[in-house]
Amino acid sequence: MSDEALDIQVTDILIYLGIPVSCKGYDYLRCSIILAYHSPDITKYITKTLYPKVARLCHASDAAGVERNCRHAVERACHIGRIFEFGRYFDCDITHRHPTCAQFISAIARRLHEISAEFDSRQ
Repeated sequence: MSDEALDIQVTDILIYLGIPVSCKGYDYLRCSIILAYHSPDITKYITKTLYPKVARLCHASDAAGVERNCRHAVERACHIGRIFEFGRYFDCDITHRHPTCAQFISAIARRLHEISAEFDSRQ
């Protein structure tokens, strides 16, 4: 999948799930998902590797701020109500009131790989 197509897919998914574009967490989630798409293992150590990398790339103050803003964006989406479609859309078991940031980022990156594989198989 090209970088442009990936950007469009991530944006469409985040908007579909109700992540407010006005939240700082929206940009951090976008960056996190794209990084996780390119390096799936990065989500295994999300607080040690992914958040610091996003903080550097997005000029955030620190990794804790990235995590806080991502969590806030996911929680705001829960209040909108579309986040409950997350489990069905991504075939992910959500045991909490809402997905954790790690679940959210990993599931979307995994879904994007599936979309990419489907697209490649058609060509």
